Amino acid sequence: MANGMLWLAVLILATFSNCCATDVTYGSVRNGAFNASRTLRADAPELSDLAKAQWKLPQDLVLPSDWGPNANTPGGTLEFVRQGGWKGSAFVRLDGGGHIASYFGRPEQGKPYVASLRVRGKGRAWFGCYEFGEDGQIGGAIFVERDIACDKWTEYRGVYPNKNPAVTGINLFLAGKGPVEVDEVAFIPADPIEVEMVREMVGLYGTGVLIEDPDVQAVKVDDACKSRLDEYDAARQELRRNQAKIDKAMLESAEKKAAALGPCLRGEGKMSVLADYYNEMVTLTRVMKRLAGETPVPTVAIKLEAVASGVGYKPGERAAKPNAVTVTDVRSNKVRYDENETATTVTTLVNATNATVQGTVVANMILGLDESREIARKSMTLNPGESKWSFAYSVGPETYGRAVEVEFLDATGKSLDRFQEYYVVAAEWFRVQHHAGAAWSKNFKTDSWVTYLNQSHWFAGEPTDFGVHADEFDEYLSPQAGYHMNMPYRKSLIAHYNNMGVRTTIYQNISYSGNMGYEVIRKHPEFALYDANGQFAVDPIYGGYPNPMEIASPIEIGPKRKVTKPYLDRKVTPWGHGIVNTANLDVIEYEANTVKEYSKHLGFNGVYVDGNLGVFSGYGHDGKPNVSTSDPVEFMKLNARNHRVFSEILKKDDPNFGTWYNWAYGYTDYMLAMGQKSYLGSGAKGDVGDDTLRAAAVNNSVFLMEIQDTFRKTESKWCSPRYHLQTLCDNRDHMMQKYGANMIIGYQFPWPEPEKPGANRWGWPTLNYFGAQLIATQQHFAGGFVPSMRPWLQFQTRYSRYLWAPDMKVVPNAEKLVSVSPPEELWWKRLVYTFKTDDGYDLIVHLIRIPPTDKWDVDWLDEPKPLTVSVRANLGKQKLRDVWAARPYDFEEEQQTVQSVLKPTMEKGNAVVKTPPFRYHTMIVFRVTAG
Repeated sequence: MANGMLWLAVLILATFSNCCATDVTYGSVRNGAFNASRTLRADAPELSDLAKAQWKLPQDLVLPSDWGPNANTPGGTLEFVRQGGWKGSAFVRLDGGGHIASYFGRPEQGKPYVASLRVRGKGRAWFGCYEFGEDGQIGGAIFVERDIACDKWTEYRGVYPNKNPAVTGINLFLAGKGPVEVDEVAFIPADPIEVEMVREMVGLYGTGVLIEDPDVQAVKVDDACKSRLDEYDAARQELRRNQAKIDKAMLESAEKKAAALGPCLRGEGKMSVLADYYNEMVTLTRVMKRLAGETPVPTVAIKLEAVASGVGYKPGERAAKPNAVTVTDVRSNKVRYDENETATTVTTLVNATNATVQGTVVANMILGLDESREIARKSMTLNPGESKWSFAYSVGPETYGRAVEVEFLDATGKSLDRFQEYYVVAAEWFRVQHHAGAAWSKNFKTDSWVTYLNQSHWFAGEPTDFGVHADEFDEYLSPQAGYHMNMPYRKSLIAHYNNMGVRTTIYQNISYSGNMGYEVIRKHPEFALYDANGQFAVDPIYGGYPNPMEIASPIEIGPKRKVTKPYLDRKVTPWGHGIVNTANLDVIEYEANTVKEYSKHLGFNGVYVDGNLGVFSGYGHDGKPNVSTSDPVEFMKLNARNHRVFSEILKKDDPNFGTWYNWAYGYTDYMLAMGQKSYLGSGAKGDVGDDTLRAAAVNNSVFLMEIQDTFRKTESKWCSPRYHLQTLCDNRDHMMQKYGANMIIGYQFPWPEPEKPGANRWGWPTLNYFGAQLIATQQHFAGGFVPSMRPWLQFQTRYSRYLWAPDMKVVPNAEKLVSVSPPEELWWKRLVYTFKTDDGYDLIVHLIRIPPTDKWDVDWLDEPKPLTVSVRANLGKQKLRDVWAARPYDFEEEQQTVQSVLKPTMEKGNAVVKTPPFRYHTMIVFRVTAG
């Protein structure tokens, strides 16, 4: 490295054959987190050159995908380590100074870039690039070059000015001596102020001014931190006073950055600041002072107090109280039951005193708000230590959630402790669907009793995505995703799930794939949809090239068979799907019958169709158009027929066989924009009718709104909490309110590292703002569980009667019936419901707090202060029975729902209550009887 850039001139490009291509567009770091790997063949030609260059590679020849050793930088060592990286995944270990390189592409002209990486070890690390022009390599740059001495994954940044207009492409490289370990490599276009901040940051590394310890994820806003904040505010004011002499673009960039940073630093009740934001504040302060004309002076290190994280928090567990009797667990044998099924519940009691305690343990079932019935009672003598009590009972005829509360009374009848747990009851199990699962965790339990999971699903796991049928084989690779599937294991796992009340579904769509799917079409060519030239049609969503069903050369792509890409530039994958002709009723009947037999064979309880069963336009096996007309009404009739027949076959022997679809409000317009009529008949504005949706929205069905980018901090509309809520309400008003259809949103995995709760305890504030919206809009959730989700998943379980029942009706123009007097803006006007009771009705008002950020931000630290609100309900001549408030638990509270009865005041036919304090969501229920 001491020879500067001399090694660049002799770089051999054989390994990266496309790195000089001038038609490459702006790129990103390929496999910068090293999550993907590749295996070199033992006879790979580059191994000879690397051996001559004395490179040391892993014995198994497993390397990170998209990265390769550069033989012209000799003596390097590369190890690919599969676990232990920054996010628990893979990383690389480098030694000897040799480079590993990755193709990046053309950098955005004239735009500087910020480079960053995380390193660990003792030695020296480099991060840079090779630059290429029209005729080959023209230079290079080093962004980060540092001595490393750290046993934690520490981040370092650098700048690539990108001022040479002759650069048409770059390759990134990494190098290390020590050895050093590298992970999380990034290379991102930057605004002018961000470049200056990184330059300041580079000069502050190792001085103690910045928070460099990755374990310190946030600091308290104490006097020391406030002094930095005051210095930041003063620098910003000085910048504005001197704005006339500052470059306009730089000033605008600084103001933009400060505006974005502001809510992360200041605010009512602000108690902590994320370490990343603190570092940005420090560096931006120095940049603003410099721009304003101040002479830079060294920033002095100060002592900051770190914020404790959620490490050690145990969702679903209750610790025994010292020197007392505690009900530590109430666990039933299932997480979901059918109506009138027999349940067995086991209670764990801990006597932490030194004496024997005599008393009575009582179990009550609580339904609705306050309907309670005793289900078991027993006299017990508790010796010091742990005792168990098991009891059996009928769950009763009522659908939806309930609490099982266990209380221990001493010999005098005094209550020593009580605790609740919850489950749902519904043979129509999609009505109470919980679909947030979690992988095994070493730090806390993740079973279904903790997560409330009661429905499991295998995405793209079957031998074909259309026409799946039961064959006796043990293992296979699934199409589309290429998963390695083990059938005996699946069968045993499904049986285990069924025993605990968890229902499981398979994945299908309307495209054949895999060996099994192609065999179906070989036997039934009349099932396939064809192009006008006789070519097998390719699914516009799941299809891909090269397609195994191609007749013409795979390089000829599209309706006109135009050559658009060299064949060898296409990677063969399992993502090859030919679409079936759903205008042919035989196709629908075949699919329904094979799904039915396959599910019976393995024990599945339902099927997910990724999309729906509507008709795509094309040609049949006879060469004629598969639909003889373009009339949208005729397409709707066919679409409705398909869903009706599909459900009739699947649900004939089991009315609760589950059917669910990727289908939500607005899908019709999206598919029409793609030139397809498969969703016609969904009842949306401008549609020709609603026959299709009515045919699909039958008993035990659910409809997915597939949204995956909510928490990615992009420009997507879904990143806005306000837009998110509006769309959930629109979907609810159409799907549930008009058609009684269950709704679920996902798949979303907002917290990437469940084992690391972070300073904000798995994004507790933001994910509970998010959960409040799901509670209040009748939505179910699909995605990955972390402990911060448990409060609202539990609430949905306990109060599912008030959330998911189809007789819950939205009150239009709710302001005419209800008024809310909050000290801050709340969302509630589209979140008011009623449902009829035997002697009147219940009026349900959901109050949800508004997040402090314009985008969903799981890194947000601060919880809102508890809020009390006045709610007024106009009852007219009706009589108020009582008023209740219920909400999910907060982090510091017992892990059970919080419910209380309120004392209303009556004012001329209006009932007025003050809510108990709440942070994210509360549900107020006015129970009204006929006057």
